[in-house]
Amino acid sequence: MTDLNYSKTPSGLEVVIIPSGAAYCTQSSYGRWLSIDRSTIVKRCLKLEIVTVTDLREPVNLFTGLIKTTINAGSTGDKEVVLIPAKIVFRWLAKDDPELFDEIGDAGATQLLYTLAGYQIKTIAPIEHKSRITDLPCPWKRLYEKSFCDRVFGWFGADFYWKYAYCDLTAEEEAKVNRLNPPVKGVRGHKIHQYLEPDTRSRLAPYLSVLAGMVDTAHSRKDFEEGYTRHFGGNDQLSLPGL
Repeated sequence: MTDLNYSKTPSGLEVVIIPSGAAYCTQSSYGRWLSIDRSTIVKRCLKLEIVTVTDLREPVNLFTGLIKTTINAGSTGDKEVVLIPAKIVFRWLAKDDPELFDEIGDAGATQLLYTLAGYQIKTIAPIEHKSRITDLPCPWKRLYEKSFCDRVFGWFGADFYWKYAYCDLTAEEEAKVNRLNPPVKGVRGHKIHQYLEPDTRSRLAPYLSVLAGMVDTAHSRKDFEEGYTRHFGGNDQLSLPGL
């Protein structure tokens, strides 16, 4: 099985990638990933065709249902598993995680339209939900957790978000936020990112993940500012009180 790529994410999702163009996750890990009782997943699988395969390097079109096989799971050695193909994972997500299902569908539809228009693209649009899948901190959630807010409000007040988190918005993007989500007596009715376009959120997400890490590891406002300047070259877009 030298052509197989087995990996296990921090959240426990076991994935098998076959270079010929197929992707699978194990039956047991799907349930752990989405916090679904294993017996429920087993019952679902019993309703589908299960084919025993000894060599997954066979042409992928031979495998139309679930696959029972033995894989090399690295340090844990060989293990017998039931593999669920990506197309079935996608169908199940419609019920188990509708938000992620919609994001994947949107990205796939975008790729389809590009292809029909004659463009060749190698990757689909980034999926924001991926942060949770891979156990990476989701920046949109992290920026508004109480512990995070307590730190940045203590250092900068609410201006932190415009000076650091959303400093890369274009004038048009900022105007749209202010139009659709205006501050009333200094307080907005919704979080700023909720009124950003998906492409804008995708553009900002990697930066915000780094920013959140800087806040978490800084010992003081001065420590954060020095670290930010070293990494990003400083930020002079706003003149905050006390600077």
